[in-house]
Amino acid sequence: MIMKKNMMLVGLMMVSAIIFAQHGHGKFDSSETATKRADKMKTELSLSDDQYAKVKAINEKFAASHTKLRSDTSLTIGTSHKKMEKLRADQETQIKSVLTKEQLTKWTAFKTKKEEDRKNHKRGRGHGDKG
Repeated sequence: MIMKKNMMLVGLMMVSAIIFAQHGHGKFDSSETATKRADKMKTELSLSDDQYAKVKAINEKFAASHTKLRSDTSLTIGTSHKKMEKLRADQETQIKSVLTKEQLTKWTAFKTKKEEDRKNHKRGRGHGDKG
C-alpha cells in the first residue's frame, strides 16, 4: 500500500514538472518581447526595414536594461521606479527620433488608446459591471 502511494506521488510529481516546463514559468525572454514590440510597430506604423531594425535595437537595449534593473535587489522600490521611468523616457526619445511626423502621430494615438483600454480594464476588474 505504501509502495503504491509512493509510486503515485512520484508520477504526480513527474507530470507536474512536465506541465510546469511546458508553460515556461519563470522564463522571460527580453529579446522575444523586443521583437514582438518592433513587429507590432512595423505593422501599426508601416515602418521601413531600416526603421524596423533601429526600433528593434532600441527595444532590445531597453528590455535588457529593464531585466537588469528588475533583478537588482539592492535598489529600493522608489529608486527602482525612478530608474524605470528614466529608462522608458530614454526609450521613447530614441524611438521618436526614428519615426516620421505621421508615424509619431499614429504611435501617440495608439499608445493613448492602449492606455485608455488598460484603465478601462482595471476599472471593470472585480466589480461585476464595466461602466
